[in-house]
Amino acid sequence: MENVKKIVLTGGPCGGKTTASGYVSEELKKMGIKVFQVPEIATMFISGGVSDIIDISQTDYEKYLEIEKRMILAQIALEKEFYDLSDIFKGEKRVIIFDRGVMDMAAYISKEHFEKIISEIGLDTESILGNYDGVIHLVTAADGAENFYNTKNNKARVESSIEEARLADKKTLAAWAGHPNLKVIDNSTDFENKMQRLMNEIIELIR
Repeated sequence: MENVKKIVLTGGPCGGKTTASGYVSEELKKMGIKVFQVPEIATMFISGGVSDIIDISQTDYEKYLEIEKRMILAQIALEKEFYDLSDIFKGEKRVIIFDRGVMDMAAYISKEHFEKIISEIGLDTESILGNYDGVIHLVTAADGAENFYNTKNNKARVESSIEEARLADKKTLAAWAGHPNLKVIDNSTDFENKMQRLMNEIIELIR
């Protein structure tokens, strides 16, 4: 579709994705851009019925893999609906912001299992990565801003410790490593400037 940019906001837990999505959306709207925000599938699933997903992963791995497969299928379906929705606004400059994307699921299962699942639905890593124009990884507060790390702002967050959050962050970054427009926003500044650095990357991606 013409005039459409598809950008994933990803990263470790408590990296600022929720705040960032709203901030970026408002800033882009000020620039006259039509913005679509795609919600996070994992949060929907965990808060919607599988809050015990960590226990399941440890006691019934086959069931856990099936849940992950359903997340992947739901993510793909939801993305298509937003692609089609944005197509209604032909002629306008549009940006679709994804709160995580398909590759995020690869951070929570083995590479072999992930590739088997996407192969079964006719996809591969290259085709998935090619679906997005840019990927911005917001580093978890557990790495460089430890005093601000908490689990209170997302009831679906399964990482409780600093160490778990850092590990999830690293696995997520590795899952997206093959994307040519992967940008990393660390915690080397305060949060306000972290958001400004994010916005600068967004502007570069949509030019």
